[in-house]
This record gives sequence, C-alpha cells and structure tokens, in this order.
Amino acid sequence: MEITIPARFAGPISHAHEGFHEAIYVLGGRLQVTGDQVLEAGPGSMFTAPRGSRHGFSNPFDEDALVLGIWAPAGPALAFMREIGAALSPDTRPDRMRELYLRHASHPMP
Repeated sequence: MEITIPARFAGPISHAHEGFHEAIYVLGGRLQVTGDQVLEAGPGSMFTAPRGSRHGFSNPFDEDALVLGIWAPAGPALAFMREIGAALSPDTRPDRMRELYLRHASHPMP
C-alpha cells in the first residue's frame, strides 16, 4: 500500500505485531525509524519488523514522506491499518489506541 506520512508526524507508539510481519520501503522523503536503535531512512531504504519485534517510526522532518507498506499476511494487517488510520488524531486517548492495538493482536511497547 502506498502511504503518505505527513511532515512532523509524531508516528505511532512503539509497538509489536503478533499477527503479521511488516516492512516499509521509503519512496521519497525521510523517516526516523525506531527498533533496536534510532535510524534515519531516506529514499531506497527499507526497514522490516518481523512478528513480535518492537518498532515504530515518525516523520520529524519538514517534508512529507512517501512509503510503500508491505504486510504478510495482508488481511489482518490491512484490518489493523484501516482501524488505526481512522482513529489517529492528536486528541486520540492513549487507552483508545491501546484497545485498538490489542484487538488486532498487536501491543504497545515501551
């Protein structure tokens, strides 16, 4: 799925997915990626998060980033992405986000 990550987007909380693997390929712009360490990912970069691995990302930069999201299996991942995407806003309560993550076999991680 092609996704635009807006400039100055704080990103999702660090989390892990138990129901699917995730990969993000950066087509344009830059992201800050968290996992074992914090890295900057520019065009041509790809980061992966196998099931159960802690990860997150943000776009602290002044330009939008264009990415390609890849998930396997796709069904559970797309259901999660649709629901989280619809709920994401600056005023979304943390307990609401936690509930959505848990409903989709994902969980927030410190």
